[in-house]
Amino acid sequence: MSAAAFLSPRLQGLARKLREALARVDEGGDEEAIHDLRVVLRRLRSLLKPARVVYGIFHTEAVRAALKSVADASGALRDEEVLLQTLGALEIPVPLRRARGAWLKQRQAREHELRQRFLALLASGEATRAATLLDALLLLPVDPSLDRDLAPFAVRVVEKATRRVLARSLVDAADSEGLHQLRILYKRLRYAAEGLADALPPELAARARVAERFQKILGEIHDIDVALLALPQDLSLKPALRDALQAALVLQRQRQVQKFLTAREGREASSSPSPPTPPRPAASPPTPSSRKQTPSPSKRATTRAGRPPRKG
Repeated sequence: MSAAAFLSPRLQGLARKLREALARVDEGGDEEAIHDLRVVLRRLRSLLKPARVVYGIFHTEAVRAALKSVADASGALRDEEVLLQTLGALEIPVPLRRARGAWLKQRQAREHELRQRFLALLASGEATRAATLLDALLLLPVDPSLDRDLAPFAVRVVEKATRRVLARSLVDAADSEGLHQLRILYKRLRYAAEGLADALPPELAARARVAERFQKILGEIHDIDVALLALPQDLSLKPALRDALQAALVLQRQRQVQKFLTAREGREASSSPSPPTPPRPAASPPTPSSRKQTPSPSKRATTRAGRPPRKG
C-alpha cells in the first residue's frame, strides 16, 4: 500500500470530525464540544506533519498554519482553565481557603474573556477557512512522484520522532522549559505511533503507550510550572495566600518530578525511546529567571471530571 492510500481516508475522517466539532461549538460552545475540537485539531496537525512529503510541503503547511491559529486560541483558554483547577485543588491551610475561593472567583473573569475571544475567532470564519483548506488539500490528486511505500515511510516517521525524544531525554528536572520541550516531543511520538499504528511493526506501535505515559507526567509538571509563574503576576493575590499556594505547588511539583524520574529509571532499554538512566538531577522547581515568561500552551490528557481533558 502507498502512503497516500493509507493517509487519505484517515485525514478525511478527521476532516469530518473537525466539521462536526465546529458545528457543536457553534451551537452551544460547551466545554465538551471545545474539548472535542481540541482533540481533532491536535490529531490533524500531528498526522499532517509527516504527510507533508506526500501531499506537498507548501500546501500542507498552509493547512497546518490555519489549524494552528485555531488551536492556539483554544490553548490559551485551556491554560487558564487548568490554572484555576490546579490552584483550586491544592491543599492549603483551612483559614486561607475562603480567601482562595474569593480570589478564584475573581480570576474566572479572565477565563470568560478568553472563552469569548475563542468563540469570536470561530465566528469570524477562521476555523471554517482551515477546514476548507483541508478539504481542498484532500481533494487534489497526490503527485505520484511524491508518494512512497507505506511501511518504510511509517517506520521512518516513528524512528525520527524517537530520536528526537532521545536527544532531550537527559533533561534536568529543574529545567522547566527543557521538560516542556520533552513533553512536546513525547506527544509527537505518541501521535505518530498512534496515527500510523496499522502500518507499523508491533514494537514501534507500542511506543505510543510509553509516550502517552511520559506526556501525561510531564504535562502535570508543566501545569504546575505555569501556575508558579502566574502567581507573582497577579497583584490582587494577598501575600499570605500566594505564599501558601506557592508552597503547595512546590511540594506537588516535587512529587511529579519523582514520578518522572522513577518512570525514566524503570524503562527497559529494549523497548524504550529513552536512553540509559542518568544520575538523578535535583527535583527543586526552577526559578522564574530560568524559564520563559510565557510558556507554550499545553495539551495533556486528564479526566473530564477534573481538569479540561487533553485526551486525544
